[in-house]
Amino acid sequence: MPLIFFYSSVRESEQEDAKVKVDNNVLLKEIPHGFYGDEPAGIWQPVKLSITDPTKVEDVFIKPTLNGATFDVTLKNYDNKQKEFNLYTDIIDKETGAVLYSGLSIRKLRLNTGEERIETYTINNLKPRLWTPQHPNLYDFKFRLITGKGTELDCLTETSGFRTFEVKDGLFYLNGNKYWLRGGNHIPFALAPNDENLANTFMQLMKAGNIDVTRTHTTPWNKLWMTAADRNGIGISFEGTWSWLMISFHSHSRLSSIGNVA
Repeated sequence: MPLIFFYSSVRESEQEDAKVKVDNNVLLKEIPHGFYGDEPAGIWQPVKLSITDPTKVEDVFIKPTLNGATFDVTLKNYDNKQKEFNLYTDIIDKETGAVLYSGLSIRKLRLNTGEERIETYTINNLKPRLWTPQHPNLYDFKFRLITGKGTELDCLTETSGFRTFEVKDGLFYLNGNKYWLRGGNHIPFALAPNDENLANTFMQLMKAGNIDVTRTHTTPWNKLWMTAADRNGIGISFEGTWSWLMISFHSHSRLSSIGNVA
């Protein structure tokens, strides 16, 4: 049985009972996966089909600083005619609902039929509440496509925080301050990737034990567990998407033989 991997994001409108065709060759070569030894198959994450205007925000990559952020926004026009619109950005405190920023980011964008393009821009001079394990402040980043007549074509919301993490002179720095990780080994994501209660409960137990950092293992984390980590103030060391590349599913028989000889 092939390993089937789905990724979904929550949009404003959704359609259930959709059918998805999977190309097994693409799955094995292109999609990040782990090394479950029993070759599991099936839909292992919720699948949703979003209904949007043909011109839409495909993806967003947020690169935060301590007083702003740079955004890589991927836009695509699936329509059969050119579209013109403005790109607006809103940044809203997840806890209080206070608007940190709202404004026009790029004016009069034009996309030809079938065109996909990444637009990059920066918003500075903000005074956000920073994310730390002790105070995991989060913000909703909204990216809106609005026509000249005021019609909203699409809106994508991503939740993230303002923080920086770097290594200097052999030391870790969180938000510009030296930081001691206080980490523990991987936690049970692979056992229940869709169990939000398990994710929250386990991470809260970690916090009670003064553990602020863990790592992914077996397979890359999905959005549910990454969101729980953000919300509960847990740092993540993200294991490579093609982890343990040199281990095959057949290697266990060779290892058993070696063990028997030993």
